[in-house]
Amino acid sequence: MVLNFRRSSFSSGSTTGGSCGRWAAVRIDLPPPWITCWRFLNTGLSWMMRTKGYNPKRRIAVSGSVPPHRLGELARKASYGGNPEHKRSPGDYGLTPPASPRPGKTLCDGEKQLLREEAAGLLSAGLRKGMMSPCAADSWPQNVWALSEAGEAFEAQLENPTLGAYHGYPMPQNDDFRAVVQAEWNKR
Repeated sequence: MVLNFRRSSFSSGSTTGGSCGRWAAVRIDLPPPWITCWRFLNTGLSWMMRTKGYNPKRRIAVSGSVPPHRLGELARKASYGGNPEHKRSPGDYGLTPPASPRPGKTLCDGEKQLLREEAAGLLSAGLRKGMMSPCAADSWPQNVWALSEAGEAFEAQLENPTLGAYHGYPMPQNDDFRAVVQAEWNKR
């Protein structure tokens, strides 16, 4: 992607620059995945950038490293809250605002609308199988992974560590960790 912006100065008679400016053309070469959004502020051009790629530190806890009774406890106590940034339509989630999709975010209802009960079921199933990031004995895992009956990989992230509330979304096709999740799910 190429964006063309340059700050031009308009000070009285000065050709070397000034403190007041407007935007004009200048070439800035950036690869398309790096820019998720940009906006102009009265002080200049402000970038909101997201580095391309997914968290390379994600790991699934070793099978058997969490006792089964602890996995059952996590599955019973965890809740699925959803996140309006990942929603195209509000469904039965009761979110405020109901849906507010953000550029660069994966939509959990991109392919089909997922009911809250289905999302909560995927979260519980992932916890019962131990498909979660490693965590301390008395805390919630940051991530939980699950596969739907159709074989689609989902990732949930901890939203509220006090309540054990998560929001989730389908893992994008270009996320290499998706294959790790699918293989590990089938082993367990």
